[in-house]
Amino acid sequence: MYHAIRSSIGKPNVVDVHYRPWDHDWWEFAKFIQYNNTLARHGDPLVVVLIGFSWGAGWGAMRLARELQALGIEVRDMVLSDPVYRSAWWLLAWRSKFPSGHGQGKERTKIGLLFRAACCLLWRLGQALPWLVPEIAVPDKVERMWVARQSQNLPQGHDLSSRCWPHETYDYSVRHAAMDDLKEFHSVAKRRAAE
Repeated sequence: MYHAIRSSIGKPNVVDVHYRPWDHDWWEFAKFIQYNNTLARHGDPLVVVLIGFSWGAGWGAMRLARELQALGIEVRDMVLSDPVYRSAWWLLAWRSKFPSGHGQGKERTKIGLLFRAACCLLWRLGQALPWLVPEIAVPDKVERMWVARQSQNLPQGHDLSSRCWPHETYDYSVRHAAMDDLKEFHSVAKRRAAE
């Protein structure tokens, strides 16, 4: 998707398109964006679109948005596919495997039924103990979001707490590994990056 977006933009005022892994040094990258923003130096507004999958959406995009916010830079769009919660503390790393509650699996195989029963039990436990269910906090300086999630297997996209509007969320009947290749995700990412 990186190469497709980079080649499809073709606008003279696009600074660049970057691919970074979920565990990148986001503060350094935010400073890099601020420093290299030649458009901001000429008075044109900086437009930031963040696209992410799994931990890249639930951790990387959120961290970068927070760091950009600290520098006074707004994120116009976030396009996220199955954003998975990740704790900053290794003792809470197990929470990324906790089901989000927006679905309990749809497979009809024996393993699928066991998965569904386990997710249902964990979801009910999460209702009794809400702090168990992870929620991804979206920084305030995000204008709009498009989110795709699945509930076929773990890890699965977690709920987002956000003040941004519009905030579109769609559920798909595919497994987590297939969410990165989701046609709708690619289409929206290309469209939002080109706007």
